[in-house]
Amino acid sequence: MKKYFKSAIIAILVLILGFIAYQFFFNKNDSQVTINLSSNNQNIAN
Repeated sequence: MKKYFKSAIIAILVLILGFIAYQFFFNKNDSQVTINLSSNNQNIAN
């Protein structure tokens, strides 16, 4: 039972670290995408 509990804690920590890493590494790509979307919306408005 203790082994299962320890592995569950490790899995949760890995998920949290992976989520933080995803947010950190793909922030630049997301900002570029939002810029592209805003420029497309301006083109549609024009």
